[in-house]
Amino acid sequence: NIWVISIVFLFGNPIPPEGFEYNQSQRQAFYIFLSADINDQSLSEGDWIGAFKIHDETVAYSCETISEECPDINEDGFLTVDASICVGSREWEGPYTPIPVMGTDFNPEFPELCEQTGTCYYLNQGDIPIFNIYESASNAVIPAEPSVMEPFVDLGVYFVSRLTYFTYSMFLESGHNLISFNALRTDNSLNSM
Repeated sequence: NIWVISIVFLFGNPIPPEGFEYNQSQRQAFYIFLSADINDQSLSEGDWIGAFKIHDETVAYSCETISEECPDINEDGFLTVDASICVGSREWEGPYTPIPVMGTDFNPEFPELCEQTGTCYYLNQGDIPIFNIYESASNAVIPAEPSVMEPFVDLGVYFVSRLTYFTYSMFLESGHNLISFNALRTDNSLNSM
């Protein structure tokens, strides 16, 4: 009976691609995606969705070298202002794929809990996760935009209608091209100059 559960767990949970691994936390939410696509092409078997938290390893540029006070959170050998930490992932299974998203384990009576579980730099209440797609066909990690940005709340369950990545391209002809972008300031009076 315990063997059946173990076998189902081992074979029912595929190994995530590199960078999409995460630690289990007691604090978690689920973001359930109804659809996910890259340039209007639905994700396919082998593609993954990952939730990430961005962390400033330089502590507002006060750290220059890796140390106990300035750890290399994502273990890439560098301190960066935008270290990406995976806090949850799952292989795309089609509509209604739930992505478990982990928060920082915290207990005032046991402050070292997050260090033991490896979740110290995970999401806190109110943080908004960012999402990336691992596209297996190209072996690439692609930033994705959810149709709605929901803040992390422990035990939250969010239904998100779409997760997408879309590239824009413009073809310019030789000679003159007229392309318009909304570049005017909100206050375009002479007083604001």
